[in-house]
Amino acid sequence: MYKHKDFAHEVLKYAGEVGALAAGFYADMGCEIVAVVDPVASQIKAETFREFVKPNAQPAIKVINDRGLTSSFFICGDCTKVMEEVCKIGTHGFAIDEQLNMIFVRDLARKYNVGFGGNLKLTLALSLGLLSPREDAIVSLAAGGNIGFTFAPG
Repeated sequence: MYKHKDFAHEVLKYAGEVGALAAGFYADMGCEIVAVVDPVASQIKAETFREFVKPNAQPAIKVINDRGLTSSFFICGDCTKVMEEVCKIGTHGFAIDEQLNMIFVRDLARKYNVGFGGNLKLTLALSLGLLSPREDAIVSLAAGGNIGFTFAPG
């Protein structure tokens, strides 16, 4: 992305076109909620997200929204530095991984009037049992609140 910026733009534009086709396939199969998933966008700066991720996610988001479906953006990892960009990407909502502070996420989602979901600690609570799933759920539910929040594994 830094050494060969033009090539990166080409590849990501193509990926965005493929994503739009995939979104159409999901819509044709009857899915009511379609998510654009970017597991590595948490590893980049907000400026890089705006330049590379946002424009290339738009074709899929447009297909989903134009079909009257619910669109979501899922991002893995600690995406604190790009979270505001995620809120502005154009989906109805987003889903986050377990590393984020749910109060921070809730406040940003409300600021941009988008739904949000996630945060039950999949690894520590559900897989490894290092945290109590019940206690983790109580914390996430309390922090997420009752407006626009979908409780789900991170």
